[in-house]
Amino acid sequence: MDKFIERFNEFTDNKYPYLRVKKVDIFNYEKRANIYFYIPEKIYENGFDNSLQKDLAKFCQKIARNMKCEFFFERLILSEELCKENVEEFFISRYPFISSSITKDCIKVEISDNITIDLTIEEDVFDVIEQTDFSEKLILFIQETYIYPTQINYNIVKKGDIKIDLSEELGVVSKKTVPIKSFEYLCGINSKQVNYPLFSDSILRASDNASVCGLIDDVRIKENEETEENKSYFKKYAYRLVLNDLAGTFTVYFKTNDDQCPLKDYGVGKEILAKGKIVYSVNLGKYVMYAKSIYKCELDVEKIKDALKPLPPPEKLKIPSTKYSGSDFITEQTLDDFKREDQDKDFDCVIMAYNSLSSDFIPWEITMLSFVNGKCDEVYDTFLRVSNLDAIEPEFKPKVNLSKRFADIIGDIICFTKGRQIVCQNPQKVLDTIKPLAKAQRYEFEPELIDADKLGMKVSKGEADLRKNLKNNGIVVKGERSYDLAIAIAKLYLKVKK
Repeated sequence: MDKFIERFNEFTDNKYPYLRVKKVDIFNYEKRANIYFYIPEKIYENGFDNSLQKDLAKFCQKIARNMKCEFFFERLILSEELCKENVEEFFISRYPFISSSITKDCIKVEISDNITIDLTIEEDVFDVIEQTDFSEKLILFIQETYIYPTQINYNIVKKGDIKIDLSEELGVVSKKTVPIKSFEYLCGINSKQVNYPLFSDSILRASDNASVCGLIDDVRIKENEETEENKSYFKKYAYRLVLNDLAGTFTVYFKTNDDQCPLKDYGVGKEILAKGKIVYSVNLGKYVMYAKSIYKCELDVEKIKDALKPLPPPEKLKIPSTKYSGSDFITEQTLDDFKREDQDKDFDCVIMAYNSLSSDFIPWEITMLSFVNGKCDEVYDTFLRVSNLDAIEPEFKPKVNLSKRFADIIGDIICFTKGRQIVCQNPQKVLDTIKPLAKAQRYEFEPELIDADKLGMKVSKGEADLRKNLKNNGIVVKGERSYDLAIAIAKLYLKVKK
């Protein structure tokens, strides 16, 4: 879909340079296509131009008159942790020499109005990469991925200052890379260097030089006949392989004139590695590979399963919470207008409240109250960095501007709420936002969510409104902070749990 974006930018005189295609689903029998786009977080928060959909519709009408196009937009997630993982994957797949010479602690990422990568590297390794276009390639890779200005700072240390754990095959290990024990050339171009293969579910972009591997799920061979028309590009054999790397499947096409190609004898269940060009197939609606080289390989199944296994919830919070004894919190903090006997309810839950830039879940402040045996014992309360400060009260802007982004505290949310019931506003929007962020960081987020807007409400006309519900129950929100709203929701929950 790179050509789609290029042609669309030409059509609109580069009016939307930030736009990126995530995927395309084509339904030929309905003559319909669903096109999913990424909008960078900074632009998404500020609100992107409403004319975008109109221009897309005009462009699609021009290039595909008989096809109805529908457009969907998602926020391009940006966090220091995810960006660091992309840097690690870049090293492993393109510069294994560097990945084997550094540790995770050697890479630091800081995000503000741009992305700064601080790389600690030994002087002899730096001397080697300084003679290449490494810096330019890394900057280009990150800028294309996140559409943010990027710079690299090097911290040069003496040889031997970086201690590598030799028990690991690589100094940096990426969850995006399929672990293999060995590979052996079979047919095609015998390359001197094979990049570490990527998991199929991490391939979301085109590439001129990539590797994939897995068990053969399906193999089809077509024998072609040479004609005058196909003489210039004729290949006798055309293979279509479906590889399963346990994360998903990936389609590989390989053409050759080699009558002795061992692929002819290969069948379902054999392990191979393919190297070549990854492109987006409009007909299939997904990325595929046109391979130039095929290798026999041995997958490290145990490491693959370990790499795909969801991480357990973090044990520590990045942003410390405040611990209380149940009685201290209730009597001295916020719930003092409730009788003690009304507070000793037999329930355990987390109350979540937030302030958002819009009706969608784009929080600039979030509060969570942990209730155990009907009493609040812990409070997590933080501001969150967003790009659009115009919608935020002036007194809060400095704190918001110096805070972490929402994607960076997903681990905290999972840690604080693990195994708990969550009472929150707009639970579906919360779930839809947090789940993909959690998955990208290898966490699972499958809590039981209770809609705070409908607490204690009887069946009635119209949609539930939390503020009206609080007012009808005689509960006052005493301030503008998400903390104040969380307390009000907690009081409502205590009341309706009677």
